[in-house]
Amino acid sequence: MIKRAACILALLYLIGTVSAFGQQPAGQNVQRLSIPGKDWALEISLPKFVLKQDQLRNDKKGRMILAGIEDAGYIVSIYLEPVPQKESSRDLRDSIAENLKAQSEIKKDDFKTSEYKQMPTLEYLVKEFKGQHVNQKHLNAYIVKDDIWIDIHFSKLLFKPGDEQLFYQILDSVKFIVNDKPAAAGPTSLDYLQQGSSYYLKGDYKKAVAPYSKALELEKQKPQLGKTLWRVLIDNLGMSYGITGDLKSAKETFEYGLSKDATYPLFHYNMACTYAEMNDLDAAIASLKQAFAHKDNIISGEQMPDPASDDSFKRFKKNEKFRQALKELNQ
Repeated sequence: MIKRAACILALLYLIGTVSAFGQQPAGQNVQRLSIPGKDWALEISLPKFVLKQDQLRNDKKGRMILAGIEDAGYIVSIYLEPVPQKESSRDLRDSIAENLKAQSEIKKDDFKTSEYKQMPTLEYLVKEFKGQHVNQKHLNAYIVKDDIWIDIHFSKLLFKPGDEQLFYQILDSVKFIVNDKPAAAGPTSLDYLQQGSSYYLKGDYKKAVAPYSKALELEKQKPQLGKTLWRVLIDNLGMSYGITGDLKSAKETFEYGLSKDATYPLFHYNMACTYAEMNDLDAAIASLKQAFAHKDNIISGEQMPDPASDDSFKRFKKNEKFRQALKELNQ
């Protein structure tokens, strides 16, 4: 179901929509991440980065921040989460590396694990995404302090040798200090969106559903997200349902999205994927036609997916009616 490189898609969405978040001055941008009940805080310098999001987890047991240098294609996310089962930082790194290797939707080159100043690291390069050259470098470093797991993720679009030095500069700034600044609270739809994305980016679509659903419930009661982030919420929630096999909920999610935003092409495209997974060829073709009829309304920086290479339509690739429909879409 809609196996279209979900993790990278989410990252590209966030990079392409950072202006929707509140911004803070860049400068040296020293950030302090704390969690209620802990007598320490993580301090880290993000030079030239603009802070896009800083949120406390709903249960107040974790925290995340997101920052970027938009015009240069850099993005950093830092997650503080409870350690699942008393694993070491190396154990957690190895577990994530194994999970990433098992995800076949995206080809990852130069995949390797290592250490930097006793911090376990992993890295890989995504050269293409949906047929587009992105050359996106990913680097992660892992730290465990007390019962908290710290995941520092760094990515760079159009990566070239030497760009990784900024990652190591950031790691060199990491230190732990006595916590004298209480953490803020109060989950919003944006908080739930980011919480869902923390699972979504790790490929845990089942866990992403609950926070994404809460975000949508809050948006229905009192809209707060901008148009682009609202679209991301619907897209990611619907795809999370679809990838985990709940096609009924996926369909209902995209139907709701279309009821509010009928000209957004990816809602139509994802609906087509959902119908395809339901083996409804006619409905899938009709939704594809609507998607490409509105292709000019796609989010800036994104491209329309290619249904000819999408796994959702694999069952129809030898069907003459589907093949003719693809020809018409490409005219």
